[in-house]
Amino acid sequence: MAPTRPGASSRDTYFEQKSAIYRGRLQYNPATETWTATTTIGAPSARLNHTAIWTDSEMIVWGGEGAGCALNTGGRYSPATDTWTATSTTGAPSGRYFHTAVWSGSEMIVWGGAGA
Repeated sequence: MAPTRPGASSRDTYFEQKSAIYRGRLQYNPATETWTATTTIGAPSARLNHTAIWTDSEMIVWGGEGAGCALNTGGRYSPATDTWTATSTTGAPSGRYFHTAVWSGSEMIVWGGAGA
């Protein structure tokens, strides 16, 4: 049986439930068809309509709506260590949701959205 701990396989994929505002994250291993909870210690606040991008080693979650307002906060999740690190708000774009984001290979680029 393949390992199911965070960072165990490059085939693991990540999913955040969006039917309601959840803060919990789940890791899905398609090889074993199992779900494993990941840590929420240090994770960004619960949000929806945010973006998430993959850097080849971390997932960056940024922006979205939470507590009735546009957010300009986020976090970086490392599946290798099952840890979250907050993104800096210094120089960050204004809070927004329904925006898009891409990974350039070295930077997360955020474009558009509402609430900005």
